Amino acid sequence: MIRELAIVALLFVPPGSPSPDSDLTNLLASLRSDIKPDEAIQYVRLIHSTDRWFTFPKFMETAQYVKRTLETIGLKHVEIVNAPADGISQVGYWTMPMAWDVKHARLELLKNDVTQEFRLLADYEKVPTSLGMWSGSTPPEGITADLVELPSEEPAQIEKLNLRGKLVLTRQNPSGIKWVLAKSGALGAVNTFTENPGLPDGRQWINSWGDNGWACTDGSSALLCFSISPRQAAYVRKRLAEKGSLRVKATVDSRYYRGSYPYVTGVIPGASPPAPQHSSTGNGRNVRHLALSGEQSRAGAPDSCCDEHRHTGRALRTARLRIYVLPQSTRRKILRGCFRAARRSRLFCFRFATLALACLSKCRCLHGRADDRYPDGVAI
Repeated sequence: MIRELAIVALLFVPPGSPSPDSDLTNLLASLRSDIKPDEAIQYVRLIHSTDRWFTFPKFMETAQYVKRTLETIGLKHVEIVNAPADGISQVGYWTMPMAWDVKHARLELLKNDVTQEFRLLADYEKVPTSLGMWSGSTPPEGITADLVELPSEEPAQIEKLNLRGKLVLTRQNPSGIKWVLAKSGALGAVNTFTENPGLPDGRQWINSWGDNGWACTDGSSALLCFSISPRQAAYVRKRLAEKGSLRVKATVDSRYYRGSYPYVTGVIPGASPPAPQHSSTGNGRNVRHLALSGEQSRAGAPDSCCDEHRHTGRALRTARLRIYVLPQSTRRKILRGCFRAARRSRLFCFRFATLALACLSKCRCLHGRADDRYPDGVAI
């Protein structure tokens, strides 16, 4: 019977040990000696070098690197699986997104009296997050339009505005109102929302641009989408208050196509068959949330992913780590116990705490059972 499961990683102290505290101290010292921060930051740099562009060809490059890395650190049965990215394939109630690629994109203010610092608002080749993922394209020569600010971002109010052929400046993430912008005939959106307003030159990555939810699927409108920094937004709003509207030129060379959404899967082998084995899967850009692109995203997550897999494999092979599959109903009790134990003891191994908590939180919506190919393992 298929049940909802939670996976818990527990440090194993052999029974009969005279001093559990001493065993734990020795174990943590051994684990710390295996941590390689230089190698971890290299994972981050190499994955970020491809994933920062957030196009589907770059996702494949990331997946290929992750596959090589997981094989190097000792995982078995590592492979890249290509899920369809065609905008129509469905898994349950989920419709897979369209594949998307972009070569270059720019957004420029056109008035002669514009301060030179703010003339170029977006340049994908310099700052990838200045373009929203799944942005539509323009003719090769670009398109000139008015940039206006929405007085209200309530859909009922937006529908009353004359936005046809205009770019609109938004205070909230425009993905939530894209459908009504398309309905109103807008050319696209220029986002000013940010999760980190204290970063005046940071840009919020817009990675949701579908008409009916996150993904851009077959039939979604091909609106343009840019994202500017808080510093740029303040300047643009000042000019809009003086002029009412601004003329801008947008140039985007992007395309939608039917491709694939790669993910990587592998197995951390146990000490010997049929010892416990841990199967780990992840998106080509997202091996257990591997390297979400954008200045405010988690490009450091491959450190946790690859390092955890390396440490976990070593601990499993030496019988110092056991992975248990438990009913989800016990997850909160286990979490509370983990936190109480952490408060009582100053000995705390960050890597394995991260692994245990990540497994627990990641399995909230997991439905599955042990994989017959890998005894005592569970496919995540």
